[in-house]
Amino acid sequence: MPISKPINTITEVIIKTGYAKYDKTIPYKIEIVETNFKSGSGDYEDKPELQDDQYGIFYEIKFYPPPDSVCSIIESGHTSLESAISRVEECTGGIEWEK
Repeated sequence: MPISKPINTITEVIIKTGYAKYDKTIPYKIEIVETNFKSGSGDYEDKPELQDDQYGIFYEIKFYPPPDSVCSIIESGHTSLESAISRVEECTGGIEWEK
């Protein structure tokens, strides 16, 4: 459950790593990371739950697309691991998770 009190340290722990294929041929890495921070939009027109930073347990999806494998796409704010896994599977059309 999100809390509004700032914390001293933002943590990130890799929970799951998997590989999908771009164009069904080129593998790329995806990580699901558990973090205790979700950045707000800062936009005064957004609802407070979107505008403000939040603290709690959240899951980010990090994509490392080819060719350089530098993390260039992050989707954050998932409130459950199951939600993050489902989103990855929906976006990739198939992923092989490491054990």
